[in-house]
Amino acid sequence: MAASYDGGLPQSSLKQSLGEGYYQAEKLSEEVRPEIEKYARVFHEDPDLMEAVIFPELIRFNSIFDAIQIGSLITLYTRWGDDYADFSVGYFQMKPSFAEQIERSALEFADFGWVTRAGFSGLKTTNDFEGRKLRIERLRSLTWQVKYLGAFLKICRSRYRIRKMNVEYNVRLLATAYNAGYHRTLKKTTPFLSKKLFYTGQMDNGSRFNYSSIAWLRFNELKMRRKALRVAI
Repeated sequence: MAASYDGGLPQSSLKQSLGEGYYQAEKLSEEVRPEIEKYARVFHEDPDLMEAVIFPELIRFNSIFDAIQIGSLITLYTRWGDDYADFSVGYFQMKPSFAEQIERSALEFADFGWVTRAGFSGLKTTNDFEGRKLRIERLRSLTWQVKYLGAFLKICRSRYRIRKMNVEYNVRLLATAYNAGYHRTLKKTTPFLSKKLFYTGQMDNGSRFNYSSIAWLRFNELKMRRKALRVAI
């Protein structure tokens, strides 16, 4: 099935093309995995899926650039909003506008257990100075980034009416929605599954990849790793 998404590029070739960044992302994934495992239980989600969806962002993450960007743009955002500064934050490269969208979407699911369990009920979601300040504080927390990720998956499953029939399609769809935005309808999101729009550095150097193909590669690796651990036990 992969040929229909990425032109038949073997996953081994994709990993090689991503180079050192892929291996650095694997190291970062070791840091975030315990928190993902913890909140996968809260959201009743597959932790391997959660990690796969954000794994391409771990390739892009640069701690030095992140620190500089936060320092220079946080004041603009808190004072004036995302029209003036909407920037990627943390390991998962989440933007304030994304976090606000998740918070507001969560209000539509107030009766669902995950909203309360994950702490989304009662959040200050206003787009004023105080609300933006609190949002940035949450985004700078790995725990809250994982919570936003879990909420994103729950919202998308409801919005797209995702079923468990085709694992690859589900992984690719959720990864694509994370990268391209979940504000579109399913019909308008589907064409993005085959597009190569993702670049791995902070600047676009002309080399672009299919985001969902990286996520699908990582998902398969994680499943193989989990299977190997079970066999070893």
